[in-house]
Amino acid sequence: MSEWSWLAVVLVALFFAYGWYHDHRVMPRRQAKQMAEAEKRRTSEEYVNQRQMEFEKRLREGAEIGLPDAVRGREAHIWRYLMREWFKKLAAQSRYDESKLSKIRKDWLVYMELLEASKTSNFLALESDNDTERQKYDRLRPHERSAHPVRS
Repeated sequence: MSEWSWLAVVLVALFFAYGWYHDHRVMPRRQAKQMAEAEKRRTSEEYVNQRQMEFEKRLREGAEIGLPDAVRGREAHIWRYLMREWFKKLAAQSRYDESKLSKIRKDWLVYMELLEASKTSNFLALESDNDTERQKYDRLRPHERSAHPVRS
């Protein structure tokens, strides 16, 4: 083999070694950094306030229009007068502890999502004629089973 052939083989080997190094060392670090930045954006005050305003709008519109799966009644009252004020108080108390504040904001977002999802699951369970479908939707809303029994 000539010197140029050996040089070509070495260059190809270096190219593959760099590709492996980039895929297994550099990319995971970059992905972890991007995930951390996305998590920080997701728990920012602006993002949480935007999601809360959207939730309040859906809450208001659902009650005004009369959507069957809208959050209303007891759950809406608890959210408006208890949970929202409690979240504001906790966020204000934890404003200097970033990790605690981030956890509170994540939990608040999850609470709003689950509140809507539970009402939708309840509606779908009540509307389904098939017992297997009803049981599927019942499993999606386990925390409401004791408060609102499904019709038989």
